[in-house]
Amino acid sequence: MSRRYLNPLVALSAHNASLTPPTSSWAPRLPFNVGLISLEVVNGHTIRLRLTHLFAIHEHPEWSKDATVDLLVLLGPQWSVDGVHVTELNLSGNRVVGPIQGTTVTLQPMHVREFEVTTKKAKAATVYDGQVTNLADAGNDNDDDDVEGDF
Repeated sequence: MSRRYLNPLVALSAHNASLTPPTSSWAPRLPFNVGLISLEVVNGHTIRLRLTHLFAIHEHPEWSKDATVDLLVLLGPQWSVDGVHVTELNLSGNRVVGPIQGTTVTLQPMHVREFEVTTKKAKAATVYDGQVTNLADAGNDNDDDDVEGDF
């Protein structure tokens, strides 16, 4: 089936030396036992990223140990100018687990953690409030009105 729908597109052109491939990568900024699962740009001041520890407990004598990641080193120098605020989110990204002191996080073997990094100039993005049990009734004070058809 992949042959039918996923034929490669081959394009050839003369070599252009001015087009250089990107040389930066996430790999040198992450420990060998940590992987970047996702990176989401929320807005110009906020990103969300999900990191995972790639090894299980006792899988490797060295790489199965806790891994430490400095998010400022990972994100690059443009984020360190204004300073950042780091918040840990649950893996769905809809609840705050808690703020992180500093920018260094530690991943234990087999753990996946999600973080929201915001520059200190901007407010943190609003996350779903766990205390609101029914979002449909949260802002509706007039439940007695029976309105039919005028939608």
